[in-house]
Amino acid sequence: MATPTARASDDLHRPLRPADLDRTRRSSAPPPWTQLLGLVLVALSGFSCISAPTPEAWLAAGNNPFRTPEGTFEAFKTATAGEEHDLGYRCLSADFRKQNGISALAFRELADRYPALRYLSRAEVLERHRLSDDEVEYLCRIEVLFKTTRLRIGFIREDFYDVYRGAEPLGGDVTPFAEVARPVASPSGRAGVGMWVPLPSGLPFDEVSEVRVGREWKINSIELEDPSGSPVP
Repeated sequence: MATPTARASDDLHRPLRPADLDRTRRSSAPPPWTQLLGLVLVALSGFSCISAPTPEAWLAAGNNPFRTPEGTFEAFKTATAGEEHDLGYRCLSADFRKQNGISALAFRELADRYPALRYLSRAEVLERHRLSDDEVEYLCRIEVLFKTTRLRIGFIREDFYDVYRGAEPLGGDVTPFAEVARPVASPSGRAGVGMWVPLPSGLPFDEVSEVRVGREWKINSIELEDPSGSPVP
């Protein structure tokens, strides 16, 4: 089990990350995914203590982890083990947040209420299935003290743009990559990439410090393989 001293030491090695935009409209609907996580957490409730993430895990989680499903999966495990609620929330897709009524605050409250969520850090990938160019599914196993729980975690590739002023996120949305980026050529014929994104209303162009356009892999579903059953001995 991690000691306060070890936890404080790990905190010193956490990478600094720029603010991530919440590209999802808020919802007042009750989050039904708490029912699913309730089943998961009951299954995990008898497991043993866990260790805090290593400095290497923090560094990997902060270094653009969403470029691959593997990176997103490792970031989510690191976030749940280290109680890094903002990072955990960022691992979820915009559709998953919207459909389940999840805000950044709701994710933090849920993680605080169910500490057993941290046991997701022990998840081992048994199978990887590419369902399409934009969808991947993992079958995972979490085993501690002879108890086993199997989860299916779905990932989706999410296209987006973000606009910043200094460190302040000003706007962003989930948008097909082809709508904001396209191939262009210079007068000399050299190939390049051109981008167009809408600026927030009233924002002067010279106040824009950063524009991000990209594709990220996010968690789009979390399901128990057999929700009606108990952990397999």
